[in-house]
Amino acid sequence: SHQTTIYRIRNNASEAHSLEIEHPGKLPQGTFVGIAYPEAPVEMRAIVKGVRLAIEIEPKASVEMHVTETSPAEGQLILHGDGGVNWLRQTLSPGGKPVDHPGLRECMERQVALVRTKKAMSDCEQQVTDILDEQKRLMDLLQAGGHEGASSEWRSTLAENEKTVKSLKKETIPALREAINAAEEALQAALSSLILNLDETA
Repeated sequence: SHQTTIYRIRNNASEAHSLEIEHPGKLPQGTFVGIAYPEAPVEMRAIVKGVRLAIEIEPKASVEMHVTETSPAEGQLILHGDGGVNWLRQTLSPGGKPVDHPGLRECMERQVALVRTKKAMSDCEQQVTDILDEQKRLMDLLQAGGHEGASSEWRSTLAENEKTVKSLKKETIPALREAINAAEEALQAALSSLILNLDETA
């Protein structure tokens, strides 16, 4: 069995920041894989009942850390979503050498497309939050009063921001939501149709 946890991290500072995450283990005899998106080196060290992951985050950058824990299991293997691809990648290429199998390559490509689309949605939602924060700041400035030139500029910015937020909420975010659903369906279809002869991956 396997479980995937996603940590979303943002470095708002103007300098790089080293971050350590202590991820608790939940499965018996679990092993861990940590993958950063965008790709970045991830150091992993075993700790009691889990794993510690270390990553360097660039200034003003956002990172998603996908941590997959797998445990030995017998019976039918059902692969689903990101965790399924991560499990395949770790199990079939533990040394980091990619397996040359067209079905597996398609699964990994579908996973990358899904992660990118989710990242675009996260960035879009953050943009809306940032704009709304700016709107509140400008409204406070207008209520506090200011000279006519500044007030006119603030009102203009408020109007432009309002148009941007409406466009993001009514057009961009729904389109990204549909793209995520389509990417998830495509990934699951690729996983469901994947047939591997383990001799081919040796």
